[in-house]
Amino acid sequence: MTGPKNGPWALCASVRSKILPNFPHRMFSLSNYHRSGDNRSDSDHEYFYCYTSGRWLWAEEARLQGRYKKFSVTGLKRLAAAAIGAQSCVSMTKLAEGGFNKVFRLSMDNGAVVIARIPNPNVGPARRVIASEVATMDFVQNVLGIPVPKVLGWDGAILAQPDEYAGKTFCSSSFIYTILKITETTSKACGKPVRCKQVPKDVFCKLLPGTNRDTLLNMFCYFEYCGYYGYDSKQLVDWAATHARGKVSSFEQSLQREPLSVWNRK
Repeated sequence: MTGPKNGPWALCASVRSKILPNFPHRMFSLSNYHRSGDNRSDSDHEYFYCYTSGRWLWAEEARLQGRYKKFSVTGLKRLAAAAIGAQSCVSMTKLAEGGFNKVFRLSMDNGAVVIARIPNPNVGPARRVIASEVATMDFVQNVLGIPVPKVLGWDGAILAQPDEYAGKTFCSSSFIYTILKITETTSKACGKPVRCKQVPKDVFCKLLPGTNRDTLLNMFCYFEYCGYYGYDSKQLVDWAATHARGKVSSFEQSLQREPLSVWNRK
């Protein structure tokens, strides 16, 4: 689906009851990274966009450019406040930054604190990366019962209109495809016969990475049981297609834009 260039982001709540007891302390006490301060003027946002945690001896300009990310600071504050049930964000501080993400601490007028993470351009297909991480964290928290930060919201295309879409999630599909339709469309796009074969779980498990086989298998079974977006997938997809900025790409158009390589397995 199409959207503004400001890119996706993820919000995680700092709720002690839902995460490890010492996790909030480790998350918020990185004093070396608090150089942005809480009282910077609203117009001075270059510090938020730039990578400021290190230098390079070679190819520094290219490395800094790959970590430079401009985004709507005002829109992020509004969405964060809406996600946590606050009226406004009173301060925003750059908490930390790594090779692929910037992390910000947003304090709200009701005393709540939200952690926002924005991926750098060098992360790759950011929408896919964020969607995968959100799905994994939801599965780990709600199915496996492991205490990880709760994802409050994630954005693929709505920072341009924060007031209208605050708190809503876009499920980026033009409509629901059946397995049969997917195989037919893929066959037509690549010019080779593609078939879907249902195999037992123990057979499918052997095709997964050895270190995470059981977890990945359970996650795929979870998707099979309740759908990728949940039981109301069709309603969510229909709503997103109607409210998306621009025309939503179809599966056929996606295959034309990013061709698949198919080979015969011996």
